[in-house]
Amino acid sequence: MNILKFKVDKTTRVIINKGRTDRCFIMLHGYGMNVNRFYSYLNKLEETGHCLVVPEAMSRYYDEGASG
Repeated sequence: MNILKFKVDKTTRVIINKGRTDRCFIMLHGYGMNVNRFYSYLNKLEETGHCLVVPEAMSRYYDEGASG
């Protein structure tokens, strides 16, 4: 897993898991969800060897009980 940072007016994170296949999925999390928590739900896809790209939303608002 690689986490890349892109600087615009704010800093955001992107999780990239380079897979062993030619398929790549861009996964977008819902409003208020932490990107690391969302990525943890994708374990089944990660095991298939597919490439996963999981960008974080630009606002760092999280639902109650989440942090980041």
